[in-house]
Amino acid sequence: MGVSNCMTRSLVVSLILVALLSTCLLAAESEPAKVAPDFTLTDVSTGKPVSLSDFKGKVVVIDFWATWCIPCRKALKFYEKLCREKRNEGLVIIAISIDHREKKLKNYISKHPISFYVLHDPDKTVMKKFKVFKIPTTYIIDRDGTIQSKYIGIIEKVIKARVEELLK
Repeated sequence: MGVSNCMTRSLVVSLILVALLSTCLLAAESEPAKVAPDFTLTDVSTGKPVSLSDFKGKVVVIDFWATWCIPCRKALKFYEKLCREKRNEGLVIIAISIDHREKKLKNYISKHPISFYVLHDPDKTVMKKFKVFKIPTTYIIDRDGTIQSKYIGIIEKVIKARVEELLK
């Protein structure tokens, strides 16, 4: 019985490790580099239009999120810190909310101030352009406007390292 128990335990641990590694590998999707599609959405704080093309020459992080998504809210805290650390090095962060109701989004922003761009995509037009199917999803775009990375979920160390690499 002891050997069988040990083998079962080893099998369970092995399966858990395989599942965790698979999740990590899937989180960073590898796609051929391509130019990010341009878009224009309204900034929730200012009411002014913001276009991706406004940030040529900058490294841009685009985070697709919603107020009801708990991992998304955690990601916003990470992006707030990253923005404060790297803004002067040429980093721009754009959080694109897919919330249906702008009032709910504005209420969230008023309670949780954010120092980077928060844009509203209620019809999911930009989300569809970027082929986002799960949130949070993050794109990292280089200074030439080319998509360099796509992450599903939030992997703080990996995203920060990739941003730092592109800022050099």
